[in-house]
Amino acid sequence: MLTRFLKEGNLLSNVFNRAIRSCFYTAQKYYDGKIPIGAVSPDILEDSQKTILEYEKFMYKCEFHSIMSLLDTYLRNINKYWANNIRQADQNNDANLRTRTLINAFHMVRTATILAHPIAPKGTEMVREYLKLDDSFGIGTIFSILSMILWLIHLIISSSSWSQELTFL
Repeated sequence: MLTRFLKEGNLLSNVFNRAIRSCFYTAQKYYDGKIPIGAVSPDILEDSQKTILEYEKFMYKCEFHSIMSLLDTYLRNINKYWANNIRQADQNNDANLRTRTLINAFHMVRTATILAHPIAPKGTEMVREYLKLDDSFGIGTIFSILSMILWLIHLIISSSSWSQELTFL
């Protein structure tokens, strides 16, 4: 049991912090401490949305071990994405790739921050404050609509004859 807590503590303190620090330091160095403006890449948005929906499903089922595994994968993917793309941007002195990488990484950090909030509320609130985001950034804003949709699906499946037809959900 202690090993599991140490692993999860390492995940939040080391892996997540590395992603956050990389974004902040790059924003300070190249963008005067500001997050560059631009659209998040479609593949990053899609991956984030899939992760949020999986998280919601696990949270609804109270599968906390699955939530930690999902967070572990998502956080490690942020760092892999960062390492691969920022290295290429630096080697080629590619400002556009650096900007796109930072925009995408900040989106992933924002998503991870919201997902980690129930597990580490003080730390994730610090990230929100560093990003200078208001309270609308909070976990309730993001998940209220998703929770309602999942709850309605659950009601439909469990209380109707549709349950046989909707088992794929």
